[in-house]
Amino acid sequence: MLTFAQEFKGLLIPFLLGGMALVGACYILLVVQRFIRAAASARRLRIADRYRPVVDAVLAGADASLDQIDAIPWRHRAVVADLLMSPLRVVRGGQSARASAIAERLKLAEHWRRDLGARRWWERSEAALAVGLLRDRQSIAALVRLLDDWHDQVRAAAIDALGQIGDPAAMPALLARLGSPSLHEHVRIVQALRGFGEGAAAALVEHGQVRPADRRTVATVLSYIGGALAAPSLIEWARTGDAPTRAAAWSAIATIGLDDRTFYHALKALHDEEPAVRAAAARALSRSGRADAASSLAGRLDDEWEVAAQAARALLRLQDAGKAALRARIAQGPGLGCELAQQMLWEGGR
Repeated sequence: MLTFAQEFKGLLIPFLLGGMALVGACYILLVVQRFIRAAASARRLRIADRYRPVVDAVLAGADASLDQIDAIPWRHRAVVADLLMSPLRVVRGGQSARASAIAERLKLAEHWRRDLGARRWWERSEAALAVGLLRDRQSIAALVRLLDDWHDQVRAAAIDALGQIGDPAAMPALLARLGSPSLHEHVRIVQALRGFGEGAAAALVEHGQVRPADRRTVATVLSYIGGALAAPSLIEWARTGDAPTRAAAWSAIATIGLDDRTFYHALKALHDEEPAVRAAAARALSRSGRADAASSLAGRLDDEWEVAAQAARALLRLQDAGKAALRARIAQGPGLGCELAQQMLWEGGR
């Protein structure tokens, strides 16, 4: 037994010493790595401070600084790329065009286009973000391919980039994915389509006609961007769609504006069986500016809360005719409509 203990002790001591040596080596390695990273970060900051005035001057429109851009060595261009992207996250317009010019001169745009097909997903995502901020139309085909990437963050970056570029050539690909089962991607696609502006209305309506299941989403996008050409289809969807689609269609019609035909259908929609649709129709009528809507809206002041509140606010926006209807409801006596009418008149300063 004693012999076994002595042998075990003889083995244990080298093992413990070896373990301590390994831990010490790991600690030293960790310290060295942190030192290297800190040194690299400090060096990157020094390089950024050196080139920031040059990049800022070019972004501000100083063409004379472009010669200094050409003199930047290749090994420093990754830092310049970061300096270039930072202001574009919050600013657009002329700066975007000037940033594109810098990126082309430094061959950064070419580098980012190549990285759209990189093996690492984060490189594809960062490249998509960069070309989107630059509104680089040459990247559209590659970004469309990334809409089917296996990684969700890459797909999200591609959707955002296509929305920022805003080229109609990308619309069919985004519209085809409106039915995405991922709520996150669905919201991003809607946001991207908003970036195309009113010029996208025709394509949106055509998509809605072909895919009735997407009409609610299409109407929601149209409620942000407008488009008078969409009105006839929206009236049809407001009459024949399911309740959420009907409500979304009235929100879009409110953005576009009501003519005689849509005004007539909006009055009828105040009697829809679904409260959400009645409320949306009241919101639409509030933007009509037509005094002859007052009596119909007044009839909804004692409806369900959502409808009554929208009707009361609509009456306030109709000025004299609406305020007269609100005072008439107060005269009728207590109730939800009376309370809302009093609140609206107080807000409107009587």
